[in-house]
Amino acid sequence: MNSHYFVGIQVPRELAGHLSSWQHTLQKHMRYKVWTNAEDFHVTLKFLGAASDEKINRLMSMLQQQNLPDAFSTTVGPAGGFGHPEAPRVFLAEVEKPPGLVKLYKRVEEAAAASGWEREKRDFHPHITLAKKQAEGRSPLSLSHVPAVFQQQFSIMVERITLYRIHPGENPKYKDVFTIDL
Repeated sequence: MNSHYFVGIQVPRELAGHLSSWQHTLQKHMRYKVWTNAEDFHVTLKFLGAASDEKINRLMSMLQQQNLPDAFSTTVGPAGGFGHPEAPRVFLAEVEKPPGLVKLYKRVEEAAAASGWEREKRDFHPHITLAKKQAEGRSPLSLSHVPAVFQQQFSIMVERITLYRIHPGENPKYKDVFTIDL
C-alpha cells in the first residue's frame, strides 16, 4: 500500500501557539470531530494522495528544477470557515495570497502535473485548518460580537516548502520527507 502525501508550508512555532489559543476559544462554542494538532498546522499547496516512491522521487526532482519564488511574507488571519456560516464544516485561519504565494502554488502545480498528478480544478484558497467535521454548536464568527482572538492577524515569512507523508494513526500525523528552501 502506498503512503499518502502533500506539499505544504509549515507554520512557525510561535504562530502555532496563537492558533492553538484560537482552538481553545473555539472549543467553548463548537464541537468538532477532528482538531488539528499544533505540530500539524500547515498551508496546503498540493494534496497528492497515495503515491509510489518512484512518483514521489520524480516530484522532488521536478520541484528542485522549478523557478520557485524567493522567500516572502504573508498574513495569517482572521478566522474563517468552509460551509454554513453558523456551523462551518471546517474552521480555519485565512492566509493572504501575495504574488509570491500565488507563484509558489503555480510552480508546485506545474511540478506535480509534470510528475503525473492531475491539476487542481478548484481555486486556490490558502488556509490553515484548525478543526473539521463539525458536530455541534454555533460558530463564534456568526455572533454579533466576534471574539477578538478570531480577528487577529499575524505576519509570517515563507522560506521553504515541505513534502509531507501522512501517518493517519499518529499524532502529530504529518512527517516531513523533503524540504526545499526558497
